[in-house]
Amino acid sequence: GYDAVKLGAVVCSCVGALVKTGERIRIKVDTTGGFGEPLCAELERLKQTKGDDGKPLLPDQTTVVRVNFAGSSSNPDKYPVLRDELWFGGRDSLKLCALYPDPKAESELIAPTYYLDAQGRNKVEKKRDTKKRLGRSPDRADSVLLAQYEPGTTIVLPSRLPGSQSRWANAGAGRGFG
Repeated sequence: GYDAVKLGAVVCSCVGALVKTGERIRIKVDTTGGFGEPLCAELERLKQTKGDDGKPLLPDQTTVVRVNFAGSSSNPDKYPVLRDELWFGGRDSLKLCALYPDPKAESELIAPTYYLDAQGRNKVEKKRDTKKRLGRSPDRADSVLLAQYEPGTTIVLPSRLPGSQSRWANAGAGRGFG
């Protein structure tokens, strides 16, 4: 129910509460749908807007990173689009849930099915099909994948995080990504 202005204010509030002096801040936004670009524009506006203390509402060391899930993957012979690369590269995301156990994120991360397309590339089912099966959008899973993603690089995660508390930490191959 938030528009770009309200969500921008929430982001500012979170950054203000969590940022440490000199720390670099990267806010990654999925710009594939119609909501991401207006949010990016609002965040850029907030970087230029000064608060009552004369400082920008978003610190100067903030970078807004636009990520187009429907854009080109770094390995088009293996993944048709970036979304496919993120899902396959982030298969070990379930292990990250050990850092912040979140049953909704875990269920979203194992929900999508996958297949090989006509060119033999790894393809994740359409988001609308995952939404239909879950009864909601896999927004938390998208957030986990965005958090790991560094534009221009391939996602590489440790094969196992020490002391994992996630029920999915030792999951084997299955219907989805679990």
